[in-house]
Formats: sequence, C-alpha cells, structure tokens
Amino acid sequence: VLTPQETNQLFLVLRQFAEDGMAVLFISHKLDEIRALTSRATVLRRGRNVGTVDPKQNDNRQLAELMVGRRVSDVKRQSKPAKSDAICVVKNLQRPKPTAFAVSLKDISFSANAGEILAIAGIAGNGQDEIMAALSGEWLPPSSGVILLDGQDISQMGPAERRRFGLGVVPEERNGHAAIPTMSLSDNALLTNHSLGTTVRHGLVDKTSTKLIAADVIKTFDVRVPSNDPMASSLSGGNLQKFVVGREITKSPRLLVVAQPTWGVDVGAAVSIRKSILDLAKRGSAVIMISQDLEEVFAIAHKIAVLHSGLLSEVMPAGKVTAEQ
Repeated sequence: VLTPQETNQLFLVLRQFAEDGMAVLFISHKLDEIRALTSRATVLRRGRNVGTVDPKQNDNRQLAELMVGRRVSDVKRQSKPAKSDAICVVKNLQRPKPTAFAVSLKDISFSANAGEILAIAGIAGNGQDEIMAALSGEWLPPSSGVILLDGQDISQMGPAERRRFGLGVVPEERNGHAAIPTMSLSDNALLTNHSLGTTVRHGLVDKTSTKLIAADVIKTFDVRVPSNDPMASSLSGGNLQKFVVGREITKSPRLLVVAQPTWGVDVGAAVSIRKSILDLAKRGSAVIMISQDLEEVFAIAHKIAVLHSGLLSEVMPAGKVTAEQ
C-alpha cells in the first residue's frame, strides 16, 4: 500500500541490498513490479513450479499465461461516447469524521456519465470507505440534493430503494460485506435482488428464481464452482469476486459503484472482471471504480480523480495524466 514514489524508494533499497551481496526474494503478483525489479522469476501455479524466466525478456501477457495456465487477452480502455448524459451527480458531499480511525470527507463533487468509467484513485484510508458508504446508501447525507441518479435525488434513500432506481454496488470486502460465506450462492443472489420484485412473491422467497439468477451468473461469468449451488465459502477468492461482480452486472444497473474490483484475485480472474466492467460501460451504464491499483486505473478508466485525506482532485482524462502525477 504505497504510492508510486514510495515504491520506487523501496526498490532502490532492495537493489542496494542486492548490490551489497544479499539475496532478495520478492513475492508478488504485480507483473510490472516483478519486471522492473527482478532478474529472475519463478512462477508458482497451484503449488507447483511451472517455470523460471527472465522477466525482462517476457512481457506481462507471457508471465500472466504462466501464472494461470491459459491464454490471457489484453484488457484495454474502450472509446467512450463523445458526449453523454450524467447518470450520477454528487454535489458538495461532506461527512464529519465518523470514528477515530476514519477520514472526514470535504466538499466532494463529481459526475459519472453514461458509457464512462470514472476511477477514484488513491491510497487506502483516505476516504474511500466513506465515499462508498455514501454512494451505496449505508450512510445518508444530512441533507437532500447531494446525490442524484438519473436526475432523481437519492440522498435520503437506503440501499434497497437505490437499487430500484438502478444502482449496483460491489464493496471492497468480499466475505461478510459483498457476500455471506455461510450462505449458498442462490441465497447470496437474493441479498441484492429481493427489492427488485423478481425473487420474492407475496412475502415468500422464490427459490427457483434465486437459483436461476445464481446459475446465470455462474455461466455468464465463468465462475468455477464445486457443485450446483455451493456455499460462498467454498469458492476461491477470484471466483467469489467474479460471482459478486456478475450478480450486479447481470441486473444492467444504470450506475455501478465498485471498490477494488480485482483486489487479491489471480490474473485470469482480474482480466475477466475488468472486461465485464468495460462491457457494462459500453452498453451505456456509468461506472465509478474506487481503486488503489494504478495499473488497473490506467487500463480501463476513461477519467481519473484522486482522493487524498478526504479531498478529491479535479477529474482528469485518463490519457492526459501520468502515474507520477
């Protein structure tokens, strides 16, 4: 959890260690860092050594294919509409410091347009959780007119009502926040669909409907499962993340808010998740992606704003800003 400048300083220290005769073992899935720092890379897959290569002679795709055991396609930012309507508008969002360990938000304003991925970048602990809570409806601003979705003021609406107006949410924490490990995938599908009128009839859960939703997500997003409707806890981190993202995207939300979409998942799952987010934007939805992975931000975002100590920078076109900036 370092800025690019801090990462460079760390690498200077590690290189000095090596020059002084020490052996340095660097364990990472960040391919750019591996190629920048190391002179030899051994790739592990499912507990086995699948090859040792010179990372400077192999590009990211070649390393990724060794890691996942299959061909990995590049994920690149797609063109967005020349002009599109604002789907989500946030005006002067402020939140006092809720706890001793939290960050106060200071006059946050931005908009997310149809067909566009807006990335909010920054190091963890600078107000990301507070913005996520405000957008999802887990925390309500004290006044109206702060958050608009398709022109509708949703500032005082809770999560379920916001979903009915077209909001999809993927929180950072998979287990316990996005999904309940001890519940089946179909019951987890119910959690974010019950307010939409398709899974509950006359006050009773329609199990056939929830199982169909889960099966559709599993098939569409290539979620690897040990049985037809397993417990969420039986899935790997990458597959559970694909299910959580897929559960939201299959509803074709007008606005998807996703935090750290590929945090802690393998390269193959990361490619799949990023492609699904790009495809959603291509169909005309707006996406707000909160991420501290600059590689991810520059790969798929159309616009970037940076969050620091509860303050948000101006929104910048992704093609006109560097990682150093």
